Amino acid sequence: MHQRIRTIISAFYVLFLDNFGFAVIFPIFPILVLDHQFGILPGITSEAGRNIALGILLAAFPLTQLFGAPFFGDLADRFGRKNVLYWTISGTIIGYALTAIGVLTKLYWLLMISRLITGFFSGNLTLCMTIIADLNPEKKQRGKALSTVAAFLGISWISAIIVGALFTNPKRLDLLNPSFPFWIIALLSLSSLFVVWKFLSDKYDIELKPTRLSIFKGLSNLRYMINDKQLRMLYITLFFWFFGFFISVQWAAPIALEKFKVGETQIMWLFVILGLLWALSSGLLNKWLIDHSSLWKITLWSLFLISLFDFFAAASDYFFYFSVLYVLSGIFAALAWGNFMSLISLAAPAEDQGKSLGIGQSVQALGQFLGPLFGGVVAGISVEPIFFICAFLVFFSFLLLLIYVIRRKNRLLNDY
Repeated sequence: MHQRIRTIISAFYVLFLDNFGFAVIFPIFPILVLDHQFGILPGITSEAGRNIALGILLAAFPLTQLFGAPFFGDLADRFGRKNVLYWTISGTIIGYALTAIGVLTKLYWLLMISRLITGFFSGNLTLCMTIIADLNPEKKQRGKALSTVAAFLGISWISAIIVGALFTNPKRLDLLNPSFPFWIIALLSLSSLFVVWKFLSDKYDIELKPTRLSIFKGLSNLRYMINDKQLRMLYITLFFWFFGFFISVQWAAPIALEKFKVGETQIMWLFVILGLLWALSSGLLNKWLIDHSSLWKITLWSLFLISLFDFFAAASDYFFYFSVLYVLSGIFAALAWGNFMSLISLAAPAEDQGKSLGIGQSVQALGQFLGPLFGGVVAGISVEPIFFICAFLVFFSFLLLLIYVIRRKNRLLNDY
């Protein structure tokens, strides 16, 4: 038991730092790219050009994540998760260091390279989630464990947003530089190498097997997603909901800046409250709901309410109402994320946990990649319709999942 707890704590520590490095860009990158005073782009760059440049920069990470996450997942099946975590953590350290240098030197192209590197080595999330899922084999226990993961990511999100906002406050730029958070996460990630070496046990690894390695496994995963009759609709539904949800995450700050003309402090508090309620929703509300309902019902209602709140947020003319509605959608997004991964994990055979969650991450990465590109093009014209589009995409995912359940004559509503 002691060794099991040490392994779980180690996995959560790596998760915290991995998500911190991912989330810290959201208060930093929009301001760096959209605000002329930071000089990342030439001063003559138009607002439309800046939005498109921001979209491309945000899309760099999930583009290479689509290739890297499944590749390292296969490496873990061959060499063990603990051994592969050494490689993924080392790669992210290099990526964060280059991001810090790119911000410090105000080189957009170096920021692009750094995000491509960091994205490729971002297999930590899937590896750690697989470890946690394997240590919780019982259905409801696994659902609660992955809810705890989602709650923990919310706490990491809050920390990242506060740090990111602190280091981009114009009043403090003489003392603090926006590159500092990336130096911090690079240094802290060095400590996670020690934590993995010292505390994470490989005795819980599944039996290692000679998996065929391919850098294009992410693309193969997407093809497998279409061919897998058992999980296909779940993966497609996951794509549309994550596509819509991630557009809203990535463009909430630009909308706040451009539509509502608010400052860094208001954006910081919006994301902090979102992260806090995400953590509470995942850690407390979802566990209570799992005890009183099925994962299918919780996920269906969550998708419907996300789309509803996003629609009304899009129609809001005041930042306060927009913020309240956006935060409400985030509460149910936390439920949807954790439960969706649980549904995929529980629907897949025990020997395919790493594979099924890896495909799930590939699907999410595709949504993360297309989201900022699509959002950047739309925002280049106007930021006004972005949340309407988010609401439509999430509602479409709700309809797909509803049809999936109805075709199975509602029997799934009583399963886990």
